[in-house]
Amino acid sequence: MAWQVAELEKFPALTWDEIAPQASVAVRTALERVLETQDGACLRDEQRYVLANCDHADLLALLVAADTLRRDLVGNIVTYVVNRNINFTNICFVGCKFCAFSRGPREADSYFHSLEDMGRKSREAWELGATEVCIQGCTSTRFLRWKSCMAWN
Repeated sequence: MAWQVAELEKFPALTWDEIAPQASVAVRTALERVLETQDGACLRDEQRYVLANCDHADLLALLVAADTLRRDLVGNIVTYVVNRNINFTNICFVGCKFCAFSRGPREADSYFHSLEDMGRKSREAWELGATEVCIQGCTSTRFLRWKSCMAWN
């Protein structure tokens, strides 16, 4: 563990040419292929598995290769979106405990927003500077009717 922490902290300053000789042949071969094609889809499943299970020098090589690829593809400019998540309902029949806001259909604070409400909330988000709106909701039988209604509007 101490090796990993000390070595991994160095990765932003390392180049691929410095770290590649330290990687195993399998990891180096896979990463060189990705760097050459700039496309991780070129790998076989076995190669993906090897990369998913890297440690020590192989993990360091993976980090350096990923950083190199990122820099080559998009540079060092960071961007962001202003996002608003709009839940069309909190009514859920699954009860999986994934979210903290789901309610049963008969609970006093349950809701199912109309299409007009969703449009109003989307416009409000736009006016506040949102560049992206994510519409999501719980698993409800009313969703199927709402979804088919949206498809026709």
